[in-house]
Amino acid sequence: NGKPKSKGPSGLTGTVDNELSPPQVSLSWNARSSASSYNVYRQARFETGGLETTFRFIANTTAVTYTDSTIPKTFYEAAYQVTSIDSSGRESKFSNKKELRLASIVLSGYGGYYGYSG
Repeated sequence: NGKPKSKGPSGLTGTVDNELSPPQVSLSWNARSSASSYNVYRQARFETGGLETTFRFIANTTAVTYTDSTIPKTFYEAAYQVTSIDSSGRESKFSNKKELRLASIVLSGYGGYYGYSG
């Protein structure tokens, strides 16, 4: 239908557990009452200089948390976005689309991994 996409989930935050190899990224966000599930997307930059040019789908979950244990060991920065899926299967916009980078979780590994919310 021609209905505009709804807003994505808000409050995306994350942490990195660098005791694991590769590190695990734990994400959480605020629930949307209309959501039946959520899609998680990632864009990564690697130590070798490679960069994924788009956000890539990595998971669907019904929870408002997700642990990414699939991030390559060679990453040094990753940005995440989450969308909500309603009961009709319609996907929302990315969380805070206007400020894609600032709204994403960026993880950097200069001497260690850490997480912050933009």
